[in-house]
Amino acid sequence: MYDVIVVGGGVSGTALLWVLSHYSSAKRILFIERRKGVGMVNSNVTNNSQTLHKGDIESNYALDKALQVKWGADLLSAFVDEHLPHGKLVIPKQLIAVDHEIDELTTRFHAFKSHYPDIQLLDREGIAALEPKVMEGRDPNQKIASLYSPRGHAVNYHLLAEKFLELARQGGAEIDVLYNTSVQSIDRAAHGFNVKADGVIHSAKFVNVSAGSASLLFAHALGYEQDLALLPVAGSFYTNKRVGGLLQGKVYTMQNPKLPFAAVHGDPAVYNTDETRFGPTARPLPLLERDSWRTLAEFLDIGTITPRGIWSLLKIVCDPTIGKFAAWNMVFDLPWIGTHAFLRDARKIVPSLGIDDIMLDKGAGGVRGQPFSLVTGQIVKGRDRFIPKDAPIAFTLAPSPGASYCLGNAVELSRAIAERTSIQFDERRLLADLHPAM
Repeated sequence: MYDVIVVGGGVSGTALLWVLSHYSSAKRILFIERRKGVGMVNSNVTNNSQTLHKGDIESNYALDKALQVKWGADLLSAFVDEHLPHGKLVIPKQLIAVDHEIDELTTRFHAFKSHYPDIQLLDREGIAALEPKVMEGRDPNQKIASLYSPRGHAVNYHLLAEKFLELARQGGAEIDVLYNTSVQSIDRAAHGFNVKADGVIHSAKFVNVSAGSASLLFAHALGYEQDLALLPVAGSFYTNKRVGGLLQGKVYTMQNPKLPFAAVHGDPAVYNTDETRFGPTARPLPLLERDSWRTLAEFLDIGTITPRGIWSLLKIVCDPTIGKFAAWNMVFDLPWIGTHAFLRDARKIVPSLGIDDIMLDKGAGGVRGQPFSLVTGQIVKGRDRFIPKDAPIAFTLAPSPGASYCLGNAVELSRAIAERTSIQFDERRLLADLHPAM
């Protein structure tokens, strides 16, 4: 009998292991991952944007959302500073706005400045001094400004997942690890839940499913979130061909508020600063994991390819903004024509880019499951995690926003575990341990 079973070995699941092992009274934890190691799917270094989002330059975040993100990101930043300094890259970041977007950017700067004292509002000359390639070849008549943060972070989330697990095993809990193990079912029991993995039944007081998009499959099987289905969206990246980085830091563009996907940005790769990545794109894909065709069956079982699911998708893509966005992104992964099409977006960041300057980074990029409602036929935001009130279980599709909030997510899950079981969680000690580095 385990205190907690954690299913899924990305940064979300491994962060929870670390928190529980060091700051809770949990004594026995089972960790199940169907790959041969941790951080091998969306946490893989080439499969995500490598960004530690803090809410300052994410133009789609209102102030309250940004401050929530900042809290979790500050926790993670403190952890990385102390335990994984070689797995991060401290680089500046900025959000550029052109023409009519500048008024919105300026308003944002004044609203956020007191909460993010380091941010600056830059004009054309200021941008050119810090990111010359952003201004090289740009129309001199185009108005431009940027919101600049001098201390952004890029993080290798694969290494982070490995570090979370390594340190979790040094904590107070006994952790059993099962790799190359698939979970067939999760069933309610008198004591909590039974988890059937490769034919063997394991019992626990609390179960957390942090298995990406597949988490929704287990939620559906237990009767939860029946109104939701998922559209898996693959994010690809383009990279520069020539030796030598194009950008000194992360450069973002303003996001369309109607779209749930990040606007294209450019940045140096955390594993090689001579490589500049542009992306991600957002292409629908009938797989829950990009490199695993066995997840096709899981996709077909997640509610998307049903009469209500197809009706919902048609309603979503009939929106002119979303439909146009989806059509363009279907083209971006195609040979030759895709590069020509993607240049239109990449040149918003580096105007002088030519067709011979970038190429599709084949094999890079993960899959994000975008929830949508089978009732309203609309994209759903803010439901990437489900914690039922009537059962000791939680489902995490993705810590929001992305891996940046994995430690904040783990803290919130640990609170839920303490509320639903006899396990105690010492949040005050965790915050005190991380506070000196924050």
